[in-house]
Amino acid sequence: MVRLNDLRILATEDEILVAMALKAVLESAGCTVIGPFATLAAAEDAADNEDLDGAILDINLRGELVFPLAERLLDRRVPIVFCSSYVGTIPLPKAFASCACLPKPYTDDMLLGAVRKCFTGFGGGGWSSQPSA
Repeated sequence: MVRLNDLRILATEDEILVAMALKAVLESAGCTVIGPFATLAAAEDAADNEDLDGAILDINLRGELVFPLAERLLDRRVPIVFCSSYVGTIPLPKAFASCACLPKPYTDDMLLGAVRKCFTGFGGGGWSSQPSA
C-alpha cells in the first residue's frame, strides 16, 4: 500500500459505517484524518482551525449541501475530492469544476488513487472530473 504520511485530510460523511471505513482506509495509508464530520457546522469549525492538505467531502450532510465549506476550502487553496452518490447524477456548480469527484460506492483503491492524484500530485486512478452546470 502506498503511504501518504503527513497528509492532513478533512473528511465529511454522515453515514456512520461509511465514515468509519473512510477514516480507517486513510489512516492505514498514513493520513491524519480531521473528522469525519456528519454536520456542515462541525466541518466548517474544524476547517477554520486546522491546517489541511486536502478534503474529502460528501455533498449532502443530513440535508445540508457542503458547497459553502467547499468554497471556503478552495479560497484557501485546499484541494477537494467530492465523494458522493450525487456524483454523476447532478452537475456540480461551475465553481467546483477543478475538483475531483468519486462516486459512491467506491473501493479503497479508488479512494486512495484519488487522494494520491489530488493531494500529492502523483498518478492514481479511480476519480474523474465532474461536468459542471
